[in-house]
Amino acid sequence: AVRKFKKDPPTQAVLRQLPPMTDQNALAIVKVIFRLQATLYYLKQIFLYAMASARCIELVLKHGLCDYGGCAFFDFGNIIAVVSNDLKYLSQWSEMAVLITKLVPSGYQESRIMFSVACGFMWSRPVHTLSKDYCKHGYQAGMKAGDTESAMWCFMHSIYFEFMAGKPLRILEENCHYYISHMKELKRTEAALLTGTLWRLILDLNRSPESSSYMTATIVDQVLSTLDVQSSDLAPYFGRAMENMLVAFRRDYVKGAELSIQRGNEFLGNFPHQPIGIWDLYLRGVCLFAAAAAAAKPGQKRRYLRHGRKLLATIQKWQSQGNLNVRHHAALLTAEDLTSRGKWDEAKQSY
Repeated sequence: AVRKFKKDPPTQAVLRQLPPMTDQNALAIVKVIFRLQATLYYLKQIFLYAMASARCIELVLKHGLCDYGGCAFFDFGNIIAVVSNDLKYLSQWSEMAVLITKLVPSGYQESRIMFSVACGFMWSRPVHTLSKDYCKHGYQAGMKAGDTESAMWCFMHSIYFEFMAGKPLRILEENCHYYISHMKELKRTEAALLTGTLWRLILDLNRSPESSSYMTATIVDQVLSTLDVQSSDLAPYFGRAMENMLVAFRRDYVKGAELSIQRGNEFLGNFPHQPIGIWDLYLRGVCLFAAAAAAAKPGQKRRYLRHGRKLLATIQKWQSQGNLNVRHHAALLTAEDLTSRGKWDEAKQSY
């Protein structure tokens, strides 16, 4: 089934013709598989996860649409995109997941699907459309259905999208404070912690280098003081990604280059389609090329350029696969690479 759906996925026309799922046995099986998927995800059993998703899709195509169908369609596309390293699958299956939420309205899973497909569409749609079109809608759907966990994940992703889209830091700072308070009230610790890592970065960027470190730590830690940081497996990765970005924004390029080489692609390696990973990789590339330009020793220069060109190749591949949000990333890093090769006229055009 996995090979079949990868090669010949169902079409939106087929989905539109499906009736609601009324077979209670089939619906019960779908629910059991859906719960099993959470365990497979945390155990990183990616192929079993793909098989479980494919089985859900088979049941949907045979017995009709249900709430859980949209999740299965997105999950399958996400896994196939990771394994094949081809983003077209992610966008294609995300479109079908959104369609299912429209054909089965007011479902309990709608909120989860919205923040999931928003991450998927980050690789094919302009980032400034994602917060309003999907995350805000998903928040409302989740709160209405009582799925506060997914609603808070929608909030968390919304603030990250707004940051990447260039929303003023002052507004983002206010939103972070409000969102985290809401998350704490609903006891959604992990969403609060991950939002807190971005809030710390925003506060740092809003303050002078001399005072930011202490002030930011104090403000954020006071708000997050009641949360158990050890309860989150994700927070350390997000925290290090934010540190990579802050070092680049502060123009400490040598430190950023060394951190990039030391940490590698640990963020995208663990969260392949998490949108903030695009910026993490791009700003690491900025540090590597800038550090290479300033390097006094030829060996050090070559070392930085070797790692920087690997990141540039990844971004260029994303661009060739239709990612609209990396065109300026690719142009800038290409210009830096051309400069390092002494191709000044070509670099000027790329700048």
